[in-house]
Amino acid sequence: MKKLLYLFFAITLLGCSSDDEDTTQTFLEKYEGIVWETEASITEPDYFHGVRFLNSPMTLIWNEKYNNFNDCLYYVFGEINQVDTDRAVQVTLIENSENTLVLKFVEKQVGEAEISTTTTITVIDEGNTIKMRSSGESSGDPAYIEFYIKSNASMSCN
Repeated sequence: MKKLLYLFFAITLLGCSSDDEDTTQTFLEKYEGIVWETEASITEPDYFHGVRFLNSPMTLIWNEKYNNFNDCLYYVFGEINQVDTDRAVQVTLIENSENTLVLKFVEKQVGEAEISTTTTITVIDEGNTIKMRSSGESSGDPAYIEFYIKSNASMSCN
């Protein structure tokens, strides 16, 4: 009888276990490795401007190429990323929710004032488009908005 009671208790515990675990993925988990390109990249065959996000390490890869020019920039979050010999950018992750990524960029250039920009990246159009809204904290410039479309293109960054 005692064994039967233990068996009933064990079945009750297993039956009451939580199946409601949160399986929501963050932006970086959900969209890792996807290439997003601007509309100009699609309409102009000799031009490409795209971005890609990595979850580990958390990184934004920016790629622009036209004619014989190919520029790839890797922004690893939380690190100082040397863009060229006299310019560095630090990217701080502010938010990484299911369909929104918020990043703060702080650009430091030799002999220039520091420039801070906050960029909010929001997934729209049922996951086929991202909207990037950037606004400078150091200047009175209006917000800059750019749209990127999910793409099958490859980025020529190593």
